Amino acid sequence: MDTFYNTDEKIQTKNNGQEWFLEEFIKFFEDGKFDYDGKKWYSSKNYGRVRISGAKGLSFDKNSKTLKGSPNTSDHPFSFRINVATTTSTEKGVAWDDQKQLQFVKSNSKNAKDEDKFSWEEFHARGYMVDDKDFKNFEGTIYWRVLGDKWEDYGCKDDDGNAKPDQMTIYGRGGLHQNAPFPETCLAVCYKGSVDYKRVGLGYFEKEYHHRQGSEGYADRLLQDQSQKLLPKELINKWIGAKLIIYDTTETTGDKIGGNDIYKVRGEIWVDLNADKVVEDLKQKPNWQLLNVMIDDGHGYPDVWGPKKGGDEMKEKCHATTETQVFSWGGPNISFRIDCADVEIKYANVREIIPPTTKISLPNWANKSK
Repeated sequence: MDTFYNTDEKIQTKNNGQEWFLEEFIKFFEDGKFDYDGKKWYSSKNYGRVRISGAKGLSFDKNSKTLKGSPNTSDHPFSFRINVATTTSTEKGVAWDDQKQLQFVKSNSKNAKDEDKFSWEEFHARGYMVDDKDFKNFEGTIYWRVLGDKWEDYGCKDDDGNAKPDQMTIYGRGGLHQNAPFPETCLAVCYKGSVDYKRVGLGYFEKEYHHRQGSEGYADRLLQDQSQKLLPKELINKWIGAKLIIYDTTETTGDKIGGNDIYKVRGEIWVDLNADKVVEDLKQKPNWQLLNVMIDDGHGYPDVWGPKKGGDEMKEKCHATTETQVFSWGGPNISFRIDCADVEIKYANVREIIPPTTKISLPNWANKSK
């Protein structure tokens, strides 16, 4: 995909040195240069930008050049994750360690009081959470397929006790998601885009404001109904290409922090309808189609889009302008996650992008109703 939606404006990488590709990572498997303990895999220091966690039985298929793995049963819920960090934050030792990341942010804050060192006002003013290499406008892409239907075996059930399949989720613009009280949990924000492989191609957005008590900080899933138009069947054992793009728009929200405008954030979920052929042969052209789109204006789109709990504390402890504030800064981590499923992965990549300079239109079906 070369251009932004419905425009000739090209999607450009901000810094080629910051790009991360699964194919580069796979070279370590081909050469046997990895140290995997069955729970987490950390890249070597000279490579330095990726962690695979929740990957029980991780293996590399030399013929198909794919990674296969099962979720780590010590996680709750059982999950398979690829976490990519920006170069500088990794070198400073704060990419994967909760306490080191918290301490690094505190030590670099200009605020004197500890309770003010995770201030969203400060993140907005400087444009990042950890350092100036944090990704703000980014594109994450992954090709994957679920192998079998084992979600019930891994204990993934809904509130009624029924088996509950998960989805592939790509997320960023936030720090590590440790369970923590305020104000430390102010670091655990993100925008998420998910593609469901079981419920007929469902794709939706989530916004996480904090990670106190896990799901307390989540807003409702947004814009699910609009997405059910492209993928006509279950995708178990089928290759899926998914892409999440998050970027600042040219439109302001009407709010300011320290006299500086806050811009609306646009999220897009794309799927490659030619994924099965592209995985077999890179000479095949992807057929990227827009699955879903959202605009975060900081005031609730299409309805009030705030956390389930903790909104008042968020305003006090995180210095949030509103309970639905836009995340207007870069984050040190981009992640791919899928729970309760054996999975095969190929052609994943992350890159920081330059946002478009013109207003990008919405498709006709992207109206303001859930």
